[in-house]
Amino acid sequence: MNYDEILGFDEGLELSAEAYENLPDGQYSFTYAGMERGQSTPKNPTDSAYPTAVVTLQVQTPEGPRTLKHTFKMLRSKEGLIGSFFASLGCPKNSVTGKVQTQWNGAIGKRGKMELKTRTFKGSDGNEVNYQNKNFIESDVYKQGQPSAQPAQPQSPWSI
Repeated sequence: MNYDEILGFDEGLELSAEAYENLPDGQYSFTYAGMERGQSTPKNPTDSAYPTAVVTLQVQTPEGPRTLKHTFKMLRSKEGLIGSFFASLGCPKNSVTGKVQTQWNGAIGKRGKMELKTRTFKGSDGNEVNYQNKNFIESDVYKQGQPSAQPAQPQSPWSI
């Protein structure tokens, strides 16, 4: 699904109420299910567009599994947030730089933890706005600097 696709005013829309419900504040385990590359749409004609990464997370809740989407702005100023996401998945550190390795495809299926916290503030129109902030929690594996899983061994096409 392309979340930046332009919709027509006369189109019929099918919406899932679940897609817009925030989870209660707290810590949640999740599985990284995938990523789609995207592009921002500037609100101002003088602003520049930038690439985005929309990640899909399968979150375990007391009511059962839920799917969440999170959009990362691929900007240098957001490097810390992107790094904390991969650190929560236990992705290894680069042995030379000490930075976490971003493995957009290689990390699919890995599990992590995050904390959700709702912030309320006044918007420019004076109305209250709720925003759910995601803080990704570093895995113990990342803190130790070791990969979280052994690489898959290639299988022979003849094995059963």
